[in-house]
Amino acid sequence: MKRDLILTVDIGTTYCKAILWADNGEILSQSNKINHVFYPKPGWAEIEPNKWWRNVQSVIRESLKKSGLTFKDGKLIAIGLTSCRDVIIPIDGRGNPLENAIIWLDKRASHQATEIEDALGKEVVHKITGIRPDATFFASKLLWLKRHQGEKMEKCSYFLQPKDYIYYKLTGEIATDFTMASRTMMFDIDIGRWWSPICDFIGVNNSKLPSVFDPINTFHKMKKDIARRFGLGDEVKIILGGGDRQCEALACSVSSVRAMDSTGTSTNISITHAKAGRPYHPKLVNSLHVLPNEVLIECTIDTTGSILEWLKRLSGKDKALVEIIETEVGNVPPGAKGLLILPFFMGTRSVRWNSNAKGVIFGLTFAHEKKEIIRGIIEGIAFEEKNCLQVLNEMGFIIENIVVSGGGSQSDLWNQIKADVTHTKILKLRNANAASFGAMILAKIGIGLLSDPKSAIQKLNPTLKIFHPKPEAGAFYEEIYSIYQDFYEAIEPFFNRLSEMREYH
Repeated sequence: MKRDLILTVDIGTTYCKAILWADNGEILSQSNKINHVFYPKPGWAEIEPNKWWRNVQSVIRESLKKSGLTFKDGKLIAIGLTSCRDVIIPIDGRGNPLENAIIWLDKRASHQATEIEDALGKEVVHKITGIRPDATFFASKLLWLKRHQGEKMEKCSYFLQPKDYIYYKLTGEIATDFTMASRTMMFDIDIGRWWSPICDFIGVNNSKLPSVFDPINTFHKMKKDIARRFGLGDEVKIILGGGDRQCEALACSVSSVRAMDSTGTSTNISITHAKAGRPYHPKLVNSLHVLPNEVLIECTIDTTGSILEWLKRLSGKDKALVEIIETEVGNVPPGAKGLLILPFFMGTRSVRWNSNAKGVIFGLTFAHEKKEIIRGIIEGIAFEEKNCLQVLNEMGFIIENIVVSGGGSQSDLWNQIKADVTHTKILKLRNANAASFGAMILAKIGIGLLSDPKSAIQKLNPTLKIFHPKPEAGAFYEEIYSIYQDFYEAIEPFFNRLSEMREYH
């Protein structure tokens, strides 16, 4: 009996990933390709859009080949997309990128974020778009491009994000979905359309922003020439899909009491809430969920797994990060022998919102080795997660458990540290590829194979392991966390002074 197969493509910051899924949620094959992030100046971060496109083509081919299927065994009926967010890709009328993509890590647009805040009002922008003015977001980056690349931007036909760009390359259609639009700081998330006042202030015509569609029920067929490259028929549907964090939240069955910790290049802490009466907090952002009439309440720690990747590059290690954590850090006691590490290597977003913040390794002595530094990093990230949860608690949310996803979730040691620091149960699911899993669920809904996603997810992606907080370790971490918080407040003024320091020429 032939099976209906779905392929998902996750266009991420560090990797592009394709997974071929059977109808029972089994992974038949997968392929990853590393993207190359450029850091041309301090605080800048870019990716070449055509690198994403080359990697997408490569992982699709490899995943189909690795499966060993000739499609006599099954039929590929859809490709579901998801991608990182808060990225801007300007393209011309022929679909060619005019610049490298400015990605979410990039902080060059800090002054532009302040301009938007001063002109339109921080609270007004935040309440209408769900997004607090910050250099991270699309609107600030777009204003930076208009200020610094104005002549070139006049030639721009559309400003896209990664998923939109790949959707265009696969189908020839210009489109985005409301989950991606809701992260731009340019979209009225209550009314569901581009917000004219900010477009007018930036000086961009709405026609250069893609039309916004439903992430589930929007699809087009693959272009015939592209389908031939992959040996596919042109009947394969490309599902528009949603942002990576929203897809992860779907896969993790996030609710108002069940939070998500997604740790990859960065870490995102999210819960869901009904769109009607969505709560406002000046330190948190709201984005539209892939499920209708729901929002995600999001906290983001910008640099987490990326710090470990940086340390791995410096040390020349070839091991996977999870292997390094599990084998080299397990015998380091809590507290990393007196090290405190602030994980702000590219500034900090929620809940501190300081784009000038920097990474700090405090307490170093000759007695410390690399393993203590690694432990200090993963403990510092856990402290920031605790900081996020405290703000959610202030809003009245009582988090009963946290579901972990992404590459970081594969480290049992890190999961236990998070449980101890936050005093909260950590749940590890069977499938850690949450963004891809969520994109697969969206594709199944979009083509009519699934009508009740929540019950299907619980069946297809059950809890694999629970990490219970240890009271003794938790009490010890409370003491360190108090020092950690006081230390950040003490040195915060120096971040601004350091950012104003001129380069020596």
